[in-house]
Amino acid sequence: MALEPETTPLTLSKPHFLPRAACVACAALLLSPAPGWAWGSATHHYIAQNYSKHLPAFIDGLRAWDSVVDAHVTDPDTRL
Repeated sequence: MALEPETTPLTLSKPHFLPRAACVACAALLLSPAPGWAWGSATHHYIAQNYSKHLPAFIDGLRAWDSVVDAHVTDPDTRL
């Protein structure tokens, strides 16, 4: 008489299932790419409209470019 391996289905009541499932879930979260829309365009525009207020006085000339910076602040996000 040959011994056959036990073929019981994996259930949640098994004590070894939850640690494995937690490890697989953590690995999936860590290895998945982060979304590229974290800030969104509104925050980019806010920073572009207010950055020159915090610059030192010797580079006040950059304030003349505020509208250009604001107009092109999301170009890297939309460029193909």
